[in-house]
Amino acid sequence: MFEHVLLAVDFSRHSEIALKMAAAICEGKPKRLTVLAVCDPADTLPLEGVFGFSDRAFEEGKQELHEAFVGKLKEFCLLLEQMELQYEGIVEEGSPAKTIVETARDRECDLIVIGSHSRRSILDIGLGGTTTAVVKKAPCPVLVAALPEAEEAPAA
Repeated sequence: MFEHVLLAVDFSRHSEIALKMAAAICEGKPKRLTVLAVCDPADTLPLEGVFGFSDRAFEEGKQELHEAFVGKLKEFCLLLEQMELQYEGIVEEGSPAKTIVETARDRECDLIVIGSHSRRSILDIGLGGTTTAVVKKAPCPVLVAALPEAEEAPAA
């Protein structure tokens, strides 16, 4: 049914569940699996020009952030390698929801798998701001992976 699955990850526990779901969907079948991590420098780096932060320093910071995401993505996908699943890992820069939707459209994915929450902000309470935006704008079905309730509850 699904030939090209896009797995959007942010390295959270919810993304780990999404990875396992995507792996189960693709296991034993000749399907394409693209694993996407989106780095948003606006969330991590100081604004350009603020407090004497130069354009060059900002660009260097963006490059370091991208390289860190590439390393984290390789580590995150070890389960796929252990299962001998073929995948393409990509790191893009930009707004996560917009980038996920554009990537799914550009690569003609027919399923997006995403965690129910991200680690971005307080706005991700509930279903999650990024997840909600992806569900609303996706060009294909979206499978939302959530932690079991027992794992999600804070320790007392």
